[in-house]
Amino acid sequence: MQVQDKLRCNARIAAAMLDTLAATGDVAGHNCARKVFAEDRMNLRAPGTWLPRASVERAFAQLGRDRDFARRVGASLVSNERIGFVLFVDGVATIEKAFRRSDHLLAREDPKGRFQALDVQAGFARIAYHPGGEDADAKDLGRSFDESFCGLRQGMLEALPLGFGLLPAHVHETQCVGQGAAHCCFEVRFELTSRRGAQLGLAAGVSLGAGFALVAAASGVVAPGLAAVLACASAALGFTTGRAVDLAKQLQAVAGARRGHLALLEQADQALAEKMDELAKHGVHPPAVGQANTDRLRTILTERGTSDEQGLATHAPLGVGTGEDEHHAQAARQIYQALGPLQRGLDRIQRVQTGLASEDGDPAHGAAQALRECVDASQRLGAIGASLADALRGTGRCHEPVLLSEVVERAIAAVRPVLLPHQTLEVKIEDALARVACEPFQMEQVALHLLRNAAKASGDNGTIHATLRPQPGGVEFEIEDTGCGIPEEVLETVFDPFASEGEAGGDHEMGLATCYRIVTEHGGELRIASDPLDGTCVTVSLPSEASARDTGTTSPQGPAA
Repeated sequence: MQVQDKLRCNARIAAAMLDTLAATGDVAGHNCARKVFAEDRMNLRAPGTWLPRASVERAFAQLGRDRDFARRVGASLVSNERIGFVLFVDGVATIEKAFRRSDHLLAREDPKGRFQALDVQAGFARIAYHPGGEDADAKDLGRSFDESFCGLRQGMLEALPLGFGLLPAHVHETQCVGQGAAHCCFEVRFELTSRRGAQLGLAAGVSLGAGFALVAAASGVVAPGLAAVLACASAALGFTTGRAVDLAKQLQAVAGARRGHLALLEQADQALAEKMDELAKHGVHPPAVGQANTDRLRTILTERGTSDEQGLATHAPLGVGTGEDEHHAQAARQIYQALGPLQRGLDRIQRVQTGLASEDGDPAHGAAQALRECVDASQRLGAIGASLADALRGTGRCHEPVLLSEVVERAIAAVRPVLLPHQTLEVKIEDALARVACEPFQMEQVALHLLRNAAKASGDNGTIHATLRPQPGGVEFEIEDTGCGIPEEVLETVFDPFASEGEAGGDHEMGLATCYRIVTEHGGELRIASDPLDGTCVTVSLPSEASARDTGTTSPQGPAA
């Protein structure tokens, strides 16, 4: 079960209902709801638990179908104490992103229900809810409609901004299933920076000041000039008072979010403790704190050079060990294991070229098999290298001024053997390319990963366009495929640290989040544009060595902190 699936289940609604009743001191209501849910004999706190919808409806009915109470339950469901850790893990850093991912974050009464973000802008969102899915019959939905669930959804949408230190949103339900609509639709208005108090204060101050000035001028009590000054002072006072109210409200909202962050730390600590327990059960110890030691890796490689390849056991992926030395030792073993098939394959190709018979007597078959072995071994070495490049980042390795064309050409040469027979890779490298300051191996792995992703997305007869061109202040590398594109909801998450790319990248290769981090650490930018009809275009922009030096993006010791 994925992390987001744990938030959808209606058992969370039941648990939040009981917690809300307990917090308000409603003992009778709490006992009544608890008896209803006890009949299902299910653990309401277990992740991903779905109760019969009738149980949740019956609980709301026995509590009087109070929409305000349902709104309070909804607000509880999206508090930092309940979903703060998921927001952190899933990379949801802005309120707009949270509304776009409402289907992953918000609970619903039925597994078929689905939230849909119709429109999300700065300060505004329009969210639809399909109770029985998009294809459900509106008449059937209307007969089973319960207004409490609309209040629940309204409460969740109102309180969602609170987790980001903002004021509660204003939610208006524009259409409802209970009134015959095909789905419920909510208009959400939220303020990134509150100005309502300042606007109201200014309006009140101007009105009072203008009224005072008119009365004073008509009665002749004060001079017209002094009356105008007093009117301006009244407007300024009203604006200042309103602005102070805005700031007080915002500070209160931020304080609430900070209190929720304490709960986030507790959840993170609990999750870490659970993972440590799992590691301990499998006999794996946490990595020791130490300094990266590449000389140790070189020594291990030298020592292993005389070892018996067949006597080396298969080891866990990189990153699982007892410290830096163990990490490097595992890398050395895996590199040595991959070098054996590569050397054997090259030897067989050489034997075929010199006219010596292959093992099965067919030179062509022997050469093809040897080439496949070489390709597989080289891919494995590339994966190990990608893991090492990620493990060794930030250790003070120097950036070198290189021609990005040389780096890209090496990646293209590595990816050509894995293309399908009818796939086409078109390469265009323009002249006058400036040098970029980078770690060549890391950038080569980024280019290789992006090219492989494009190849996997293009299909049997697809075409991949790789273009390297100069741009003002740097170099731009563009990879375009003719695949089916990336869905909009997936495109929003591709750079998140814990997002899954499916099978793209394999077990040991870097993912798009790592590619994004490497490019940004080099002072560059990684962008993705996708269309279901036209495929996907990935663009990597890197500053030239001179531009990076002028802006302080890189230094002889690597990327700036």
